[in-house]
Amino acid sequence: MPQTSAALERFRNNPLKQLNALSNDCEQATMQGLAAQGFTRLAMHFAAPMSLLGQRPHRLTELAQRLAMSKQLCLQSLRPLSEAGYIARQADPLDKRAKLIALSPRGNQLIAAANQQLADINERYVAQLGSAEMAFLSRYAQRVCIEMAVPGFEPNRTGIDEQLPFSMLIGMINRSLQRHLMQGTIARGHPHLQMTHGQVLACLAPEGSSVGELAQANGVSSQAISRVARQLDELGYVERHSDPADGRSQRLHLTEAGVELIDDAVSVMTELERRLQYHLGDGDFQRFCMALQALSGAEPQAEVNVAAPLSVPELLTYAADLLDKGQPSADLNAAVEKRLGGEAQTQLNALLRLAVGTPVG
Repeated sequence: MPQTSAALERFRNNPLKQLNALSNDCEQATMQGLAAQGFTRLAMHFAAPMSLLGQRPHRLTELAQRLAMSKQLCLQSLRPLSEAGYIARQADPLDKRAKLIALSPRGNQLIAAANQQLADINERYVAQLGSAEMAFLSRYAQRVCIEMAVPGFEPNRTGIDEQLPFSMLIGMINRSLQRHLMQGTIARGHPHLQMTHGQVLACLAPEGSSVGELAQANGVSSQAISRVARQLDELGYVERHSDPADGRSQRLHLTEAGVELIDDAVSVMTELERRLQYHLGDGDFQRFCMALQALSGAEPQAEVNVAAPLSVPELLTYAADLLDKGQPSADLNAAVEKRLGGEAQTQLNALLRLAVGTPVG
């Protein structure tokens, strides 16, 4: 059981969790500010498509691709924006038969107001950490966007934009990393997992938690948590026990399947953190984590062990990532050695030769 408590604590308090909390706080504060200015019918998931349309008009196919979703799901997510008058369709000048999805005049006003809200939030971060540390966070966040091919990010053609506020990047980075975490955990044998399940799993105490405690931790209603808890109960991840201090109430506890789920999620999370280290360097990664801790007020965490042995999935994922970026094959060995070290390069080459049936020797 001590291992379970350690894994649960790691799941509850880690750099990705801190990034998620900051992103949620940032988006909620922005939405509250926008509502005060008369922008109604907003939802947090509008941020991704609106930020892309704020860059330029898109065809539906391109927008869905950049949002990493199907055309049908993209069209469904755009419907409330259209009904609220924030987007409109216009003729494509390159193809009269096609239509572009673009911001309406009201949508442009919304983007301008949202950008001002985010700039104000960033100034609060500057007051908390200092301008030098916030400039580092902005640079590092842009590097993460580039290396992880974060949907919605359009790199500056001249390089890193020193003036781009961290608050304008945090949402798209968080959504991308949470999607990676979810997909990786699903691939480990949890096909019915949903993003909302984290409201219970990420806040569940080792000694169990009540629905009211979980609702307060997430800033949502008890009814919303009860729905999520029912789903997790049906999936076999949590169960209810009477509260020893109050027999009239119940507390949610992890089942054995729930413990396995947490262990798998922590493994995926650690692989993702180490991937960022290998891409962008251990020193900058640790500095990034410390800045997130300071902004979120979280307890300090132990450094991720960059020297830990690489797993086969990590090595193959890294190679696939390089190939997806179209890196010339002649440069692959040099790139791997630079990122992972000579021993890992040899290990990776052996794995790849096995994959294509070439004798290893």
